[in-house]
Amino acid sequence: MKNTLFALWLTIILLIIGCEAKKSNIDTFNKYISAHNSHNVSKTIKCFSNNATFELPGQDTLLGIDKILSLEEWDAALNSNLKVSSFVERGDTLIVNSIIERNDLFKNMGIDSVVYNPGTRIVFKDGLIKAIKPSPLLQESRERIINKLQMFMNWAKLVRPDELKVLLPDGKFIYKKKNAIKWVTLLKEWRTWGH
Repeated sequence: MKNTLFALWLTIILLIIGCEAKKSNIDTFNKYISAHNSHNVSKTIKCFSNNATFELPGQDTLLGIDKILSLEEWDAALNSNLKVSSFVERGDTLIVNSIIERNDLFKNMGIDSVVYNPGTRIVFKDGLIKAIKPSPLLQESRERIINKLQMFMNWAKLVRPDELKVLLPDGKFIYKKKNAIKWVTLLKEWRTWGH
């Protein structure tokens, strides 16, 4: 009888601990989204472990808190807003089924928002984000960005070639706050030319 009560008590404790751990991951994720959308970089970065990774489709994976901090500063400068709905938990991973992003970069390209394919994975360790593995954009969103970006690039190669080389060395984005601001400035100029 004592062994049965002890086993029952132990099971209850483990269930409570397990629920708290899951709640902690969801709480961390919700805190991250809230801080990201309010552009509070110091709060967003507290949601990540020091050796976290952020995989960027078509770009290099960001390794470590300093690189992720630069990305969060970039997103804050662009007034990024993520609308997230419908996710499921699988162990220490949240799988997000719906993400819509708006930011000033897209806005100044003439794009209201972009939609990501389902399947973005947020991996946690000890209640902090260990890795973010975004799914690619939906084909329609990707095509709109490529189309607008190509039109902008054609213009920038003629009108602002030096700035373009700084912003896209080796054809890759450099995620820094000052670069985000420069992108928006150039896109606004491009739009004044009737694009």
